[in-house]
Amino acid sequence: MADALRLALEKLVDIYSIAGEQLHQPQIQRALRNQRCMDDEFEACVRLLDVCAAAREAVSSLRLHAQDLQSAFRTKRRVTTATLAYRRATRAVREEGARFSKILKQLRRKRGGSPGGEGEKFVPVMGLTEAAIGVFLCLSSVLMSQAPEKTKREATVELQRQLQRSERELDGLEARLEAAFRVLIRQSVLLLNVLN
Repeated sequence: MADALRLALEKLVDIYSIAGEQLHQPQIQRALRNQRCMDDEFEACVRLLDVCAAAREAVSSLRLHAQDLQSAFRTKRRVTTATLAYRRATRAVREEGARFSKILKQLRRKRGGSPGGEGEKFVPVMGLTEAAIGVFLCLSSVLMSQAPEKTKREATVELQRQLQRSERELDGLEARLEAAFRVLIRQSVLLLNVLN
């Protein structure tokens, strides 16, 4: 799922870039200025931007804690402290994933759940927001699946396997989230320009 998510984020960035090029055209901006859906699109873009920024931070934090724990295993120092910190980080990431899922589902319900909502039939580029919601819902699932918390003391080997799995899932995700964050900023600025 993580590989598909990385590819989806990459494609989403590409499509947003193309949509941004279209929104730069003055005739498109004039045509969109009177569309009622533009306020909703701007609001949705800002919500997606918030989710993306928080996801980027969560992934970065988890990666740092995983690296710290791996270092502790190698040096055989601070293993208990690093393990506890890693567990807190995975719990926080799972909670963030659940929070993102709730926000995105509310956003989807508010928009009517489909890319062809009222007013959008004249604005095909705006269906992109619904695709972005889907990609970020997938991201929330990946985040919620991070290293389940165990109540018993785990063997070092089991924890190292979890670290490796987590590293594989998160590998490259940080960079793609950064690219998505930048493109969402550009998109929200363009939408704001259309509204003004």
